[in-house]
Amino acid sequence: MIFGEAKHLVWLNRFLKKGFSHVSIVVHYPHYSVFINPRLAYNEVQCFAGDVKIEPAEGETVLRGDAMVDIYKIRRLLGPLNCVETVKAFIGERSFWCFTPYQLYKRIK
Repeated sequence: MIFGEAKHLVWLNRFLKKGFSHVSIVVHYPHYSVFINPRLAYNEVQCFAGDVKIEPAEGETVLRGDAMVDIYKIRRLLGPLNCVETVKAFIGERSFWCFTPYQLYKRIK
């Protein structure tokens, strides 16, 4: 997971903790990588062929994990459809009182 500043909804940077106003996911496989950028209206998904390693930009925080989630046990989205709820669904996190990227970072770390 990559935690960083919101680039599309920059007003969020005023209200949320510095460096923790957006979260995205990178999944590395042996011959390709998938970058998932949750947005309010849709999920932006990019696939990269080869052994590409997506590195964070300056000011971004990376949290690495090897969690595998059973696809049939993915939690249902109960909160607002934002980046945190989408990432929680991908990693199988079920905490109800986790709304901001920084809360998710502290919860997982």
